Amino acid sequence: MPFLPDSLRKTFLVILASLLFATALPTFLAVFLEYRQSEEAAASQMRQVVRLQRAYLERWSRLHVLEEIRSLTGLKSVQARDYPAMLDDFLAVSENRTDLLDLVYVNRYGRPAVSSAMGVVGETDLDLTDRDYYQAARRGEEMVASLVVSRVRNEPILIFSVPLENEGVFDGLLFGSVRMTQIAALSQSQTFGKTGRFRLFDGAGRPFEAMGEGEPLFDASTTRLKGSLLTKVDDQGRPSLLFVQPAGFSDLFVGALMDMGEVHDQALQMVGATVISLLFLGGLGTLLFFLFFHRLSRAHGIIGGDLAAAERGDYTPLPEESLRSLPLELRRIAQAVNDLKGTVSLSLETLRETGLRDPLTGLHNRLFFEESLRELADGREDPLSIVMCDINGLKLINDGLGHLWGDRLIEKAARVLRQSARPGDVVARIGGDEFALIFFRSSEARERAFEEKLLQSLLDDEDDLPLYMAWGIAQGEAKRRSLKSIVQEADERMYARKESRREKTRQAILDVFLSQIQRREKRRISHMARCRSLMEAFLQSRPGFDEPFRRRMARLASLHDIGLIAVDGAILSKEGPLDADQWRAVQVHPEAGSRIVAAIPHLADLAQAILHHHQRWDGQGYPLRKNPLAGEAIPLESRLMSLIDAYESMTHRTYRAPLTHQEAIDEIARCSGSQFDPQWARAFVAFLKTWNG
Repeated sequence: MPFLPDSLRKTFLVILASLLFATALPTFLAVFLEYRQSEEAAASQMRQVVRLQRAYLERWSRLHVLEEIRSLTGLKSVQARDYPAMLDDFLAVSENRTDLLDLVYVNRYGRPAVSSAMGVVGETDLDLTDRDYYQAARRGEEMVASLVVSRVRNEPILIFSVPLENEGVFDGLLFGSVRMTQIAALSQSQTFGKTGRFRLFDGAGRPFEAMGEGEPLFDASTTRLKGSLLTKVDDQGRPSLLFVQPAGFSDLFVGALMDMGEVHDQALQMVGATVISLLFLGGLGTLLFFLFFHRLSRAHGIIGGDLAAAERGDYTPLPEESLRSLPLELRRIAQAVNDLKGTVSLSLETLRETGLRDPLTGLHNRLFFEESLRELADGREDPLSIVMCDINGLKLINDGLGHLWGDRLIEKAARVLRQSARPGDVVARIGGDEFALIFFRSSEARERAFEEKLLQSLLDDEDDLPLYMAWGIAQGEAKRRSLKSIVQEADERMYARKESRREKTRQAILDVFLSQIQRREKRRISHMARCRSLMEAFLQSRPGFDEPFRRRMARLASLHDIGLIAVDGAILSKEGPLDADQWRAVQVHPEAGSRIVAAIPHLADLAQAILHHHQRWDGQGYPLRKNPLAGEAIPLESRLMSLIDAYESMTHRTYRAPLTHQEAIDEIARCSGSQFDPQWARAFVAFLKTWNG
C-alpha cells in the first residue's frame, strides 16, 4: 500500500487489525463455546433418553410381568392350593411366554410346591426363607429381586414375586423368573443418534453380561442417589459419554452410551461452518453467530420439551414442520428420538394387547375381565348381566385322551361362547376350564336368547369329542350393588348346575371313551364283555365272595382296559405283533385307566385294581418298574383280573393263532407261581375244566 499516505496507512492498518480482531474473537469464542455446549447438549439429551428408557422398562415390568403374576393369584387353582390344576394353569401361561423361565408357587414355609419347569414338587430340602423376596412377601410386599443366576438353567434372571394371603394371614407367594436376556433385548434393540445405545448394569456397576466379573464402569453407591454422567472408556476401549440411572426395579441400572467422536464431530462441523461464515462475511459474522446460537437454543428447547413429554408417557412424534426448522445434525437426533418413541409406543401397545389375550383361544383373559369390571363400576352400562361358565369333565378328558384333546375342547368351548354372544360383549377365559361373559345394558330377554343359543349349539354338537358345560347368570346394576357380588351369584348358580349334572357328564364322557376304543379296535369292547361274563361265572363258583364284591368285580372286568383310550389308535389297530416302542406305549394303559376311574366317584374303588392288573406274582409286569408289587401285596382284585384277562386274550387273540381251551388251561398252570397267584391259578384251572362257556 505505498500509494496511501503514512497517516492513512496507519489508520487502515488499525482498522484492518480491528476488523481481523473483531472477526477472530467471535470465531475463537464460537469454537470454545460450541465445544463446551456440544457436550452439555449431548449430556442433556442422554439424561432425557435414559429417563425415557427407564420409564419404558418400569412400565414393561409392571404391565407385562408383575401384573400377570398378580392376576394369577386370583385363579381358582391358586386360591384352592390345587397343585395339579395350578400346574396346568402355570403351563398354559408359560407355553406362550418365552421371557418366563419358570412360574413357582412357594408355600408359607418357604418350600417350592409347584413349578412350571419342574412340575408338582414333592418333599424337598430347598429352603427359600432367607431370600429377599420371601421376606418381602411375609411383610405383604411385592418385589423384584436382585439379578441372580438360575440354578436350573444357568442363566441370569430377575425374580418378580407377589405375596399370597389366606383370610389376611400370609400363606406363601407366587414368583416368576424372567430371563435377563429378554429384558436386555428390549433395551439393546433400541438406539439413538448414530452411535447411541442402551446398556443394563448390575448392582455393582458392571454390564449385566459380566455377572460378577471385571471392573465396574462407575461407582454404583453414588449413582444410585442421583444418577451420574461420566466420560469413560467403554468395554471396547473407545472414549464414550455414559449416563446411568437406577432402573426403578431390582438393583439394576439403565445406561445410555455414546461415542465421544459423535459428540465432537457435531461440534466441529458446526464450528467449521461458523468460522467460514465469519471469515467471508466479516462484519456479519457476529450477527450470524448470535442468530446461530439463537436457533440452536430453540432447537434444544424443542427436543428437550419433546423428550420431557415422552417421559410423562406422551409418545406423540414431533410434527414434520418442527423437524424442518432444526439444524441438520439435531434434526437427525430428533428423528431418531421420533423413531424410538414410535418403537416404544408400538411395543407398549403390543405388550398390552398380548397381556390381555388368552394365547390358546384368542379370547380376552382374566386381567381384561377384571379391568372391565373396574371400568363398569360407575354404572354407565347398567344393567349388567354376568355369565360364569365351566367345562364339565375337562380333567377326565386330559387324563384319558391327553392335553391336546383337552386344548381342543377348550377351543371348542371358546368358539361356542363367542358364537352365542353378541358383538361387543366381553367373552374371556379366566382359568383352565373357566370362562366369563359380560352383557352391557342387558335384560331377561337377552339372557334367555343367550341360553337358547348356547343350548342349541351344545345339542347340535356331533363331534367325536362332545362339549358339556355348566353356566350361571346373574344380573344387577353397579350403582346399587357391587359387581363382585354379581360375579359371586353367577358363580354359585353355575356351580349348582355343574353339581346337578356331574354324574351324568362323567358317564357320558366314559361312554365316549368306550366308543373311541370300539372305533379304534372293535374287538377290545367284546373282550371286556367276555371278561365280565367269565368273571361272573367264576365268582359264582366261589361261595366265599359276597354279592357287593361280585358286582364290583363285574364292573372291573367291564372297564379294566379303559386306559387304552390314551394309546394311539394306530397301535391298537395294528395287525401283528407290536415292536418295542409300541409295546411300551401300550403299557401305560393301566395308569391311564386308574386315573380315569379315580375321577369318577362311583368307579373310584376300581382305581387300584386297574392300576395293578398287569403286575405279576413274581414282581415283574407293568406299569410299576422301580418299586413293583409282588405276591399278596398285589390287590386280590388285580390278581383275579389277571387270570380272567389272560385266559380270554389267549383264546381270542387275532395277531396270531388263538389257543384252544385246553392249551390256555395248560399255559395258566405253567405260569402259576410266576405270573399268577398259585392258589387262585389252581382254583381257576379247576373252574375252567368244568366250565362250558
